[in-house]
Amino acid sequence: VIRATTADTWLPHFTVTNAAGQASKPKALATCNDSYRPPAFSGFGMLSVVTFNTDNPSDSHATSVMGDGQIVYASAQRMYVATNGWDGVINNAGGNNTVEPSANTLIHAFDIRDKTDAAYVSSGKVRGTVLNQFSLSEKDGLLRVATTDPSGGSQSFLTVLQNNGEAYVPIGQVGGLGHGERIYAVRFIDNAAYVVTFRQVDPLYVVDLSDPTKPTVKGELKITGYSAYLHPIGPGRLLGIGQEATTEGRRLGVQASIFDVSDPSAPRLVAKNVVGGNSSTNAEYDHHAFLYWAPAKLAVIPLSIYDQQQQFNGAIGMRVNDASVDEVGRMQPPAQNGYSPGIER
Repeated sequence: VIRATTADTWLPHFTVTNAAGQASKPKALATCNDSYRPPAFSGFGMLSVVTFNTDNPSDSHATSVMGDGQIVYASAQRMYVATNGWDGVINNAGGNNTVEPSANTLIHAFDIRDKTDAAYVSSGKVRGTVLNQFSLSEKDGLLRVATTDPSGGSQSFLTVLQNNGEAYVPIGQVGGLGHGERIYAVRFIDNAAYVVTFRQVDPLYVVDLSDPTKPTVKGELKITGYSAYLHPIGPGRLLGIGQEATTEGRRLGVQASIFDVSDPSAPRLVAKNVVGGNSSTNAEYDHHAFLYWAPAKLAVIPLSIYDQQQQFNGAIGMRVNDASVDEVGRMQPPAQNGYSPGIER
């Protein structure tokens, strides 16, 4: 079956439908000259970065790489697509060969400076898995990546990669972050990375990246609970949205925390507001659900509470200052058929 196929069988295609509903014939999304195989096996899929021509969609161009795609991060010059790594083919009894996922992350880089067509640059591999797009950051042409390796009791790493012309290769790494824990939040700001890990308590690590070949943990703060999203609110200040928890790791409800990171060697918790109850917020999982309006120093997040004392399904507003975070109001959509639809963002 494979020998009977042609390149056209494997390449992705697209059609253009006009305003009258007439569809064009299928056209190859990328040519063979625009299709690449990364150095390491990256899955059976075809990952394409398409540059759409909105004036003439038929004249759109794409660059394709044989690989999967899960998490996207972009700078002004590069688009990076990260996906789970693979261990290669495993020869099972009876000839039923399989490919198993590994505890590595594959990253494919594309040059997006040309407004008419993206260009594949190269790929790289790092130990551990990536949480979300905030786990990647580019500075001065170098890619910084925060990952968690679940094997061997679990620990997290921060790795700096450089493109050597053939692949993105590690030039610096610091490990041992949160033994027995996983990453819950990451934020890169200039030459610093702020990494939150959690299982029972919340270590907030401050990693110095001023020397990319020698990333260094400068400071660490251990408190109960965790932050799942970190947002800069001014020089030396971070606002964390997450959950309060007991010392055993049992969650106690949504909390907002203010961290003073002006001294990288001694990060401090200066204020927190715990909503409590059986509460949750979409801002833990989707940063689009978080709103910070700097002129009013106002943070707004969706909030759901379901416990014996109260039920609420709406949003909460908090006034955020350098050393305080106070609730200023809540809003809830009108009930429909006795049920509040809640607020997503």
